Amino acid sequence: FGSKDRQFILETTAEGKPSSKAAYHLSLELSTATEAKNIAIRLHTQTLRPGGPQKAPVAKAQGAFQSSHLRSEIEGKWSHLAVCFDSKHLKVFLNGQIIATHVLEHPGPAAEHGGLIIGGHRAGTGRNFEGKIDELTIWQRVLDAVEVRKFYQQGL
Repeated sequence: FGSKDRQFILETTAEGKPSSKAAYHLSLELSTATEAKNIAIRLHTQTLRPGGPQKAPVAKAQGAFQSSHLRSEIEGKWSHLAVCFDSKHLKVFLNGQIIATHVLEHPGPAAEHGGLIIGGHRAGTGRNFEGKIDELTIWQRVLDAVEVRKFYQQGL
C-alpha cells in the first residue's frame, strides 16, 4: 500500500454478465489512507434512481465511502471483511465488528450491469489485489450484525 497503490478486492453484481464497461454494483478497495499508519477501506456502488412515468431509471454512482483502520490490524493477517447493502445503506464489518455505516444519497436497488470480478478492477491494469482471498460468499439477502459476527467466529 504505497502512496499511490489502490488494490481492488472485488466488484460484483448480484446478477449480470461480465462487461468491459467501467460499471459495477459494488467495488471494494483497500488503499493508502491519509496517515501512513492506516489503511483505507473504500466502497463505491451504483443504484438505480427512478426516472418517472415516462423516463427510464438512471444508474447513479455513489462513493467513495471511506473508513481508515490501523495498518497493524490488517496487513499481513487474515481478516474477515463483510459488506451489507440494503438499498439505503452500506454497512462494513471487519473481523465481526461493524466499522462503518454509509448512508446512500440516492437509495434504490442495485444497478445490474457488469459481472463478478475478484481481485481486479474493470477500469484498467495495475490495480489488482495482491494477497490471498479465501471463502468468498455472496448472499441474496442482507445479513444482520449478529449473523456477521457469528460467521466471523465460525471462520466463514
